[in-house]
Amino acid sequence: MMRNGVCRQLAIFCLACGLLSAAVTPLWAAPEALKQQLAAMFAVGMKPSASARQAAEARYEAAKKIAPDDVRVPYSFAIVQLKHHQFDRADALLANVLKKNRHIVPAWKLKIRGRILAGNYSQALGEMRSFARTFPRQPDKKSLAKYALQAEYLGSTFGYLESALAEKIDKALLKDSARQIPKGWPPSWSKGFGQKRLAAVKKFGDQSRDLRIARRQEVDDEQQQKQLDLDYVAQQRAQFAKQRAAAKERTETVNESFKTQSSDIAQKAAPINKRYQELLTQRRELKRRVRDLEGVIDAILSDSDNNGAGVGRLENERRRKKRELKKVTDEGRKVEAEGLKLLAQRNELVAAYQQEMKALQRAEAKRQRTERVLRNTERGAKRKATGNSARIRRRASQRFALDTYVEFSWQQVTQQVLDSLR
Repeated sequence: MMRNGVCRQLAIFCLACGLLSAAVTPLWAAPEALKQQLAAMFAVGMKPSASARQAAEARYEAAKKIAPDDVRVPYSFAIVQLKHHQFDRADALLANVLKKNRHIVPAWKLKIRGRILAGNYSQALGEMRSFARTFPRQPDKKSLAKYALQAEYLGSTFGYLESALAEKIDKALLKDSARQIPKGWPPSWSKGFGQKRLAAVKKFGDQSRDLRIARRQEVDDEQQQKQLDLDYVAQQRAQFAKQRAAAKERTETVNESFKTQSSDIAQKAAPINKRYQELLTQRRELKRRVRDLEGVIDAILSDSDNNGAGVGRLENERRRKKRELKKVTDEGRKVEAEGLKLLAQRNELVAAYQQEMKALQRAEAKRQRTERVLRNTERGAKRKATGNSARIRRRASQRFALDTYVEFSWQQVTQQVLDSLR
């Protein structure tokens, strides 16, 4: 008797929008503990990673222990599986939910969504037909209003399939499903189904037309941009040609100036170097002569048999040679200073020349790098304009997306589960 009571309670599982309320939760379930487990499952399971899905499965197993007969548990885990594109697993879970109670509207809608996202369009039509057969055949006033929303949902979904996905679905199956889905419905449901179906078809047509217009405009804009790019490339190359001509002229000027100044310094240095070498030779000769005289004088003075005759004359000669040596040395220092000054000028000239040449080389290297970019720009600009920009691709993708025609929110479906456990 208790099991039958549970089934009767589950029969009202979201006829219009969703899920069991706290008032119809099985008595042996622990709503707060179950809510905590399902909330934790959604918190981790809706993240895009394999580890998140594994963590959600642990929460699922814990929730099953708390409420093994509560259909919200496998339904919630099916949401997580669908989020991770585990379509077969989600479908099996939802099939189990609907096996327990075929009137759980959110499970049907999630099952149909999973079939479509998996690319199983014929099976999706089969699920839609099965869902339609769960509609009450003699609805009361309350059911009439509630299921009108589901009829509209099926109309929007069917219109999406027969327009956006028309080339992927058998035409005969579409035609037969169009008859079978609303079969036996009250006029208001059939009308809502038809209106939403036509609205989805019209929306696809309008978006297709708007996309064609946008793509043509994108092609025009792209062609204009390509021409601007080609003009820019031509301007840059013309500017580079002028810069290279100026750089060539500057290089010739710098080389000529360096050659002239180097020659001038070399000419000034030649006599200085010659005079310096002469002075070095004289200095060496004078130092040798002084040493010889000093040796003779020391020999005479050390000879006991010699009375020092001639030492005075030799000493005078030594002093005179030392004076000459000092004069030569002083002059040599002056000549050396002049040579060093010219050498410093030469070094400054070389440094300035090298700096100038490096600057010209850097400028040319920069032009060459820019020219590589210009070649790529030119190649792109010469390609045919397609209008296939990121913005157009997004619009084209949206045109074929289920969510463009049938409203869906992950946050909403998970929140409906949690709200039912209050």
